[in-house]
Amino acid sequence: MLKSEAKAASKVCGEAGRALFHQEIGQYFIGETKFKPMPAGTACPNCGATDVPLWKNASNNIVCAPQIAITSKRPGREKADQPCLPPPAGTDGMVSFAEGAIAIAGPGWGKAITRLLPQVPVPPSLQVIFPEGGDRNKVLAQLLRDPPAPPFVVIIFGKKGEFVAELTVDVGSLVINGPEGAGGYRIDRNAALALLALCGQLKWEELEKISAARLRMLANANTEADRKIIDGLPGRLPTGVTVSTLFRLLPSPGTPQYTALRILLTSETSTTSKPTF
Repeated sequence: MLKSEAKAASKVCGEAGRALFHQEIGQYFIGETKFKPMPAGTACPNCGATDVPLWKNASNNIVCAPQIAITSKRPGREKADQPCLPPPAGTDGMVSFAEGAIAIAGPGWGKAITRLLPQVPVPPSLQVIFPEGGDRNKVLAQLLRDPPAPPFVVIIFGKKGEFVAELTVDVGSLVINGPEGAGGYRIDRNAALALLALCGQLKWEELEKISAARLRMLANANTEADRKIIDGLPGRLPTGVTVSTLFRLLPSPGTPQYTALRILLTSETSTTSKPTF
């Protein structure tokens, strides 16, 4: 398959999220391959569409253009000061999006946080940023505090390249796409920001202890230390917010809402540290 064939297709995926990712980001990372074209009408194993171009890869898997962009291994940068330019034709590499990269895209713009090098020069509308520690939390914090105008797609990639990619069409409900363990969940942004306001002066380390005390109280297993934590809460909460209100609205550990609250309470609020969309 030639990269020009994938770019020329009028429709590349039946999922709006993957299609937007490919339009603004993925198409610039597809190189030359020798994949075998599939007959017209073949169903895509990811989205089920029968009207998109498909190929059979070296592992005999049927793949669409976005899937090729996501999973193919190609050259990448080793450090941030290396130029983000297409490598010489025929250069091999072992880097792919499916190794923890992050992609955010909307109509006419895209941002990719990845070591992967593009296969063709990228347009000014696409930022390709070398990954650093904490990128996932920085991106989620920015989405929670100041999201771009919808529609847009957010993908946090993992080792598995097969997953559903949906658009965020309402900033009150953020869709974080990706395989299990990386994405694949929604965050109620309005609820997260409302809970942040309820926390008042509380720091995340305190809230973790409060959350654990709450769970022990629900199980009738609270300790003297738990009672001291709870007794000290009223003076730390905003006026009108009761301990019972905080307990009722506090999300359970391990849920997307709990993660969102942790990120909001621990992320940098300085505008100089925030990624821009």
